[in-house]
Amino acid sequence: MKNSYPEWVLKYKEKGTELRFINGKYYLYKVHCERVNGKNKKITDKYLGRITEDGLVPPKEKFSSIFSFEYGFSFFMYKYTYNILEGLYTTDKRVAEKIFIISLFETIYNIPFNEYLFISSYLSILFNKIDFNKKITNNMKFNINRSKKMIDDYIKKNFTDETFNELKNILSTLHIIKIDDKYILPKVSNTILNIYNKYNIKMEIKNESK
Repeated sequence: MKNSYPEWVLKYKEKGTELRFINGKYYLYKVHCERVNGKNKKITDKYLGRITEDGLVPPKEKFSSIFSFEYGFSFFMYKYTYNILEGLYTTDKRVAEKIFIISLFETIYNIPFNEYLFISSYLSILFNKIDFNKKITNNMKFNINRSKKMIDDYIKKNFTDETFNELKNILSTLHIIKIDDKYILPKVSNTILNIYNKYNIKMEIKNESK
């Protein structure tokens, strides 16, 4: 009965909720009633938490999936060389992103394009419609080589080999976490923030605008 509960428990009882006393502890549930086979039946919708004298303890969040994507370095280089992508959009918008991504990853990692590196990075979320199974034409190869030269020039303009490798090592430590359908950027170190600020690059998360 309602009066059998302490006042510090009763204060959480609102319309559409139900108190339950189980194994010496108090719990709160969201409930509603509906007609089932001609009879009113109470339906439990959601567990709201355990009630203690200190307050309501909400249930721990449960996640169906958690993924980590490299963020700091690849996103920085994407923004740093964005003018090249804009130029590709004007010449061949249909394959501009594919040319740019291949060119960017081959240049900054100094190896032939590795799709795993791309999939492991946050850029695979931003550029999720690229089909890497389609054949690369001779014209695309020309534009890839041209774009790689431009990206390399961008890098050499502001970095020595030593400082660029240091930049890569520092920024690559920053990952973004995807929990279910939400992207979360962990706390960023001042060192990484200073690098981004120095080159006027703003960190962005895809779901922030939703």
